[in-house]
Amino acid sequence: ALGPALALLAGASLLSAYGFFLIGRVCQETKTQTFGNAWRETLHRGAWVPQLVCVLECLGGSIVYAMVLGDVFSSLAQGASLPAAFASRSAWIVAIGAFVLYPLCCLRSFGALARFSLLGTLATTYVVAFVVLRFLDGSYAAGGTFFD
Repeated sequence: ALGPALALLAGASLLSAYGFFLIGRVCQETKTQTFGNAWRETLHRGAWVPQLVCVLECLGGSIVYAMVLGDVFSSLAQGASLPAAFASRSAWIVAIGAFVLYPLCCLRSFGALARFSLLGTLATTYVVAFVVLRFLDGSYAAGGTFFD
């Protein structure tokens, strides 16, 4: 299963890179700086389409992350024997939306968050290294420590 998964990942990565290359090339040809302006220059209508797609993609990503974090935090709260109101998945999703996502959406500039980008990159690198370690040591393979 690993081989086909890696092949699909490589294929998706190549398609994504080629798409970004094409967007850059169209921006260069139309002498524009943004995807929306390049769209307007080439199609002369519908410049709102790329912006809408970007907004919907970010909205979808935010909803998915809130759901995953809601699952994780509700499981942690149940393990800590917190009251049912604090251990509810829905309560965590609403709290993340209200106290994390909404304030981030209200920022006029994300410049203040730039320093946290390194923290996110380091955390992602740690997770990837840990997953590779667990794959290589066979912890989740048949007969491994964490195999169910």
